[in-house]
Amino acid sequence: MNKKNCSGYDESTNAKVPSGIKKKRKFEEEEHAAFASKKPRRKRKLAKLSKDKGQKTMVSSSKCPDADVKRKKVRENLVEALSKVYGENNDETMKEQLRACDPVGVAASVESVLFEALGPITGPNKPKYISILFCVNHSENPDFRRKILLGEVKPERILTMTDEEMGSHKFQEKIRRIRERFAG
Repeated sequence: MNKKNCSGYDESTNAKVPSGIKKKRKFEEEEHAAFASKKPRRKRKLAKLSKDKGQKTMVSSSKCPDADVKRKKVRENLVEALSKVYGENNDETMKEQLRACDPVGVAASVESVLFEALGPITGPNKPKYISILFCVNHSENPDFRRKILLGEVKPERILTMTDEEMGSHKFQEKIRRIRERFAG
């Protein structure tokens, strides 16, 4: 197996590895690490210990065999949304902060917290997943994405946020006006 060093060169062929492949490998490594660290839930088979690497590997739920595929889709969706943040900001000091952030790592932690708290995306918690993903991906909601990426909104906090709290400033203002109108 070819070994890669941290600068992106393949040591066996002394060739540069394309950045897209490096990102994919990094995403897969972080994804594997996040899946391996989860405690098994009820009606799940225990994680097996791999003899060759000594790492735990995720075993699919007997209730929902495609749970891992759906988790991966959620994570990819979050990575795509959080990767937009840098391009959405024009402030140079903000861009410096954003350069230090890792959208893949943040997406992995958010998805892991969601899965640990809510379980698989199927079932009664599916609306919560959909609501969170919609708010993160909505084109008029760049502030929420930025806050997640910078760590201003922690993954644990996302679980308890209402749609209004996750919504854009424009959406929050509409809700405020409606409440004022009906409050009397």
